[in-house]
Amino acid sequence: MTDFFTRITKRLNELGVNIDERELAHMAKQCGAGRDALQLTEDLLTVIATRKMERKIATLRKFSRIPVSKRLEDFDFAFQPSIDKQYVARLATLGFVHEGENILLAGDPGCGKTHLAIALAEECLDHGMRVYYITMGDLAMKLLQAKADDKLARVLSNLMRPDLLVIDELGYDRMGVDAAELVFKLISARYERKSIIITTNYQISQWPEVFGSAALTQVIADKFIHHAHVINITGKSYRLRNVK
Repeated sequence: MTDFFTRITKRLNELGVNIDERELAHMAKQCGAGRDALQLTEDLLTVIATRKMERKIATLRKFSRIPVSKRLEDFDFAFQPSIDKQYVARLATLGFVHEGENILLAGDPGCGKTHLAIALAEECLDHGMRVYYITMGDLAMKLLQAKADDKLARVLSNLMRPDLLVIDELGYDRMGVDAAELVFKLISARYERKSIIITTNYQISQWPEVFGSAALTQVIADKFIHHAHVINITGKSYRLRNVK
């Protein structure tokens, strides 16, 4: 019977009902609840908790703006042997998110950077965490527009909410110094607090071409890389794998 009280108490606490095992056991004794009644109660609470989590995850997935679902189990590690599958599996336990660490995925176009980034984001969603996906080009425009509209503080505050921020395609668009300064402001705000994944086809030494300033690149890279897992992918493009 004690196991029932433990599990039911846990479910009730998950649902926001503050109760301890002794109180639950006393209530069960008063009403003469036997094993069948306790089992039914546990099963019912499990269904309620599961459906609540499903609704939460659906809402989080909509908020995330992830353009297409990608899962780790669908990633072809055999095609990209430069990637340590076990290392990625450890990242998928989401310790890096709990520690406020970052991930840099660098490699040529089509090598699977975005797939891995989204797959890790999906793992976060599965565990009820907040995620937000945006390309670097769209992020720069979003921040510049917010500054022009005198809404920068609010937009930065919103971008602090996700447990994981995925910034895709660094290098596809060049940006001016004004935009780079705003990106630095965001990365600084999330530094050691909330995680970021950046995908790029540029090596860090080439980032000045993107940000338009060697000095800004230095401070952006320093903040981002300090607590980052760097994965360099040297394989061929998935999209061209069938082209002869």
